[in-house]
Order: sequence, then structure tokens, then C-alpha cells
Amino acid sequence: MGCSEPDCCDKECNYDRVCRVDSCSRKHAYWIKRVHGIDVKVYSDFCVDRDSMCKRSKDTNHRFCSHHRRCGVEGCGNRGDCPRKVPLPWMCPSHICRIDECYKQRHDRYDYCKDHRCKVLGCYERRFGGIDAEWCEAHASKICRHDNCRESVHLTFFCKSHQKCPVKDCKHFKHHHKDGLWDFCETHHLEYRCVFKDCTKRCIPNCRYCTAHKCTFEGCVSVRENEKDKDQIFCKEHGCEVTRCYAVAMVVAKGYAPYCRRHTCTVADCREVCEGAQFCSRHCCTWDGCDKTRIDASAFCVEHECRRAGCHNKCKLRLGYCEEHCCKIDQCLNFNDTGSDKLCYEHSRKDLLRKVKHFEDRLRGRGHETRHYEDLRCRHEKLRGDYDEVVIRLNASLEEIRCLRATWISEEDNRIWRKDWDDRHARLLYDLNREQKRVEHWERKAGELLRRVDEVEVLLAEERRRHPSTALLERQIEDLICKVECLEEELRCEREKHIIHEGRQREIDRLLCTVAELEKKLANEHLRGSRYDELLKKLNLLQGWLSNEKEKNEILLEEIARRDEYDRCRRDRCDRRRFRSGSWERRSGRFPGGVC
Repeated sequence: MGCSEPDCCDKECNYDRVCRVDSCSRKHAYWIKRVHGIDVKVYSDFCVDRDSMCKRSKDTNHRFCSHHRRCGVEGCGNRGDCPRKVPLPWMCPSHICRIDECYKQRHDRYDYCKDHRCKVLGCYERRFGGIDAEWCEAHASKICRHDNCRESVHLTFFCKSHQKCPVKDCKHFKHHHKDGLWDFCETHHLEYRCVFKDCTKRCIPNCRYCTAHKCTFEGCVSVRENEKDKDQIFCKEHGCEVTRCYAVAMVVAKGYAPYCRRHTCTVADCREVCEGAQFCSRHCCTWDGCDKTRIDASAFCVEHECRRAGCHNKCKLRLGYCEEHCCKIDQCLNFNDTGSDKLCYEHSRKDLLRKVKHFEDRLRGRGHETRHYEDLRCRHEKLRGDYDEVVIRLNASLEEIRCLRATWISEEDNRIWRKDWDDRHARLLYDLNREQKRVEHWERKAGELLRRVDEVEVLLAEERRRHPSTALLERQIEDLICKVECLEEELRCEREKHIIHEGRQREIDRLLCTVAELEKKLANEHLRGSRYDELLKKLNLLQGWLSNEKEKNEILLEEIARRDEYDRCRRDRCDRRRFRSGSWERRSGRFPGGVC
């Protein structure tokens, strides 16, 4: 008996007794069921080896049941593609590899399976270069070029394990330390390594220390003095010795002082640290709170030394005399020039008058009258008048002295003040000359710009006479821009429809660049309308290119449609197999086992 399948031409084939599994031609299995004392053979759709397949009924218009049509990814409820000759589980379009004829599950978040995605971590591209390829097109040139090494490139076409030592004529690889990759091989690392304690960094050329331990002073190759203070950036010779000071040392007498400019005494050729604002303990005034420099062979400045010539003692008051040469009256700054009484002229005169008056009163009380009394009285009145005049002049002198003390400036301060004024005056003169030159320069520039503006206006007038109005050109440009936007929209739609044609993307990008260049040229067309016809020709050429691309896409769509129609017809021919009378769909019993 021949085959009952309509499309089968093999007369020896018995379709009703053949296993339903593709590529299997073994006979069906059966089991014997006793009905009313009669043994009845109940046949399965499969042979003995495949009789443990699913016993569920298949879905309508499908070859498989709903359980096996489900995507094999856990938690996914979508339906799989159910391709022929592909083992379970099947994948849905969201989890299947994007490579044609590959039905494996995608790897993690990538679009391809493990066999087709690039091995570089974080790369989402497919492998490039044949069956044995392991990398994408972008990383194909980033594989280590050492023999039989497939590691990814770290630097200079080699992986971390095969980085060559940079020393000339050295054939060894860089040493891979547990803390990281060294800059040299194990042999040259000791030669080029920083000699600072526990430092593995590369030293600077012509120096034995790295950038983190070399003194930052230009030309110095010594080590930094930063064992106690890590923020120190200079060596012992070029750094300031004051704690927490990171300034460079000051040059004093053709050598470096142990302190910086801020902490070095400002007296010429002095290397001591300044305790006050400007001077060290040897040059600073010993008066409490005074930070001015001393006078030669003295411990005080001009304001706090005794004004007596040759005396270097401490003055009693500012700009006054010492205890030995000052008047013993409190708050009096005058010089005691009267001998052992230690009184100034003013206070000694008052004391003498008081004694004379007391003596006269005593004489009057005793009745002593002399013939020279009137002469003495006249002389006394004259002396009193002279005394009053002297007192007035003295008070005026005291007031003048007070004013001078209030406004007095030392010679050193006066010199500094004059120097500052001279420097400021020189800077102002320099700035004035520079501003004058700048004004002259910009005046010349302004004249040139005015001339250029006049020339441009003349050219614009000539262009307006030679060419039509810009309104017409602007309308034409707007029409061209609208056409370009429509073409871009069509290109976008075509690109969304035909994702498989990724090779056309570069051509589209070039076309877009050409369109952008045309837009820039059209933006300047209102100044030079002579190139308008040329741009129209280029735009027509661009439209021709786009129409050709559209025709190619339509041809591809027709080919895809024909291929889909061919696949559908082939599936229909395969599905038109006649089910025999004892098929599984008409049975309700279960097969405990099969017997050939």
C-alpha cells in the first residue's frame, strides 16, 4: 500500500506507520488494550525512542501546544518562534539572538548570544570576521598581537601581560606587580625606580626621584623634606624651615637663607628669622609692641631711644629722654639742664621764683628796707615780664613740638614713602603711555573699519542693481528647506522600516551632510545669487539619488515579500499532511509504554 500523503511520490512509504518527528522514519509505537476480551492495538504518533514527548493537544493553527510555544526565558509570557530542527526551549523575538539562523538566548542585556557577541565587557556589537571571530569590528584591532595570546589590548597593541619594556634594545616584558603594572621590566625597574623609601614610581630623567618626591625648585634634583610634613614641596636647602610654611627660601648674600621672604629679617645680608613683622631679634627694637629697626649700637629705634646725644638708654616717653636726662616731673618731656635738681628750665624757673617770693615775704616781715629796694622791685618786674614772655614762647614751642610728634615720620619711613610714590608715579606714566598707544591703535582700526564699511556698502549697492530682490530668493530657499525636511522625514521612515539595511546608514549620513552644506550655502545666497542655479542642479541630483534609494528599498521590500510568500507556501505544504484515523487528537487514553 502506498503513502497516503498527497504530496508524497514514494510508493514504498507508509505514512500512517512512520514516526511524526522530522528526519525520523521509524515505525510508530503502540500498546495493546483489551476491550471485551479482544486485544486492540492503540498506536502512538511517535516511535519508541520519542514516545515520551508531550501528550498535550496542539493549539489551533499551530504545530505545538501552548506550553512548548512559550518563551524559554523565566518570567517571559511571550510566544516563541518554534523553528524546525531547533531544540527546546524556543525564544521569543525579544530574547532570541539577532543573528540570522541563530535561535539561542541573548546573553544578559546584549542583543546577541554568547557565541555571537563581542567578548569585550560592555560592548553590545556582534562579532566580526567569520566563524572563529571573537571580537566586533571596533575591537578586532584591539587583540594582543603576541603569539597565541587572545587577551584584549591594554596599550600599544599588546595586553597587560605582554607590554614591552620601554628601554631601548630591551626584549623583556614589563613586570606585573601585585599592586599594578610597573613601567619597566624587573631588571630595569630597579634602575629607573624612585629611590625614596617604599616608592615604586618612575623617576624623572636625569634624577633619582619621581615627581612626588623631587624638589619642585627649578634645576634642583634633591629629595623633598617631607618625611614629617607630607605637604612640603621643597628640599632642605630651598624650603623654609618654619613649621607649616611651604614657601621657597630667600636668596641672601649669594646663597639661600634657611627661611622664606616672609620669615627672613629684612635687614640686608641677615639670615635670621624675623620674630616681629619685618626684623629679627638682633635688629628689632626692644620696646614692647614696637616692630621698627634699631639704631646702630643701640637696642631701640629712633622713637624709643634717649634724645640726648651719645645716650642709648630707653626713653621715658616716646620721642623723649631717658630717666637720667628727663625732667623728674611726671608727663614732662623736657631736658633737665639745671644740675642736681633734675628739673627742666620751666619747672626750675617756677621753683626759683617761688623761693624768691618766699624770701621777700620773710624780709618784709622782719622790716628790712634798703635804699635799693625800688631798683630791685623794678628789676623784679622786668624779670617777671621777661619770664611771662618766655613762658608764652615756651608754650608755643611745646604746642609745635606736640604737632610735630603727632605728624613726625622717621627717615626710613619717609624714604619708603617716597619710594612708593616714585614707583606709583612710574607705573602711572607707563600705564598712560600704554593707554595712549592703545587709543592710537584703536583709532587706526576704527578708520580702517569705516573704510571697509564704505566699500561694503558700495558692493551691496552694485549687487542690488545686478541681482533681483532677496524676497524671491528667500521664498525659493524656504521651498528648498521644506523639500529637504520632507526628504529627511521620508528617509527617517524608510530607516525605521528597514533596520536590516544598516549599510545604507553611511550613505544617508553623507546625504544629510550634503544637505547641511547646501543649507549653509543657501543662507548666504542673498549676497551672491550667481550660484543659485548650481545649487538647484545639486538639489535635483540629490532628489535623484533619493529616488534611486527609494526604488532600491522597494525592490528589497518586494524580495522580502516574495521570500515570505515562499516560506508560507512551504509551511502550508508541510501542514497539509493527512492525519490518520488513530491520530493523537482523537485519542483520550494515555500510553504507558510502546511496543514495536
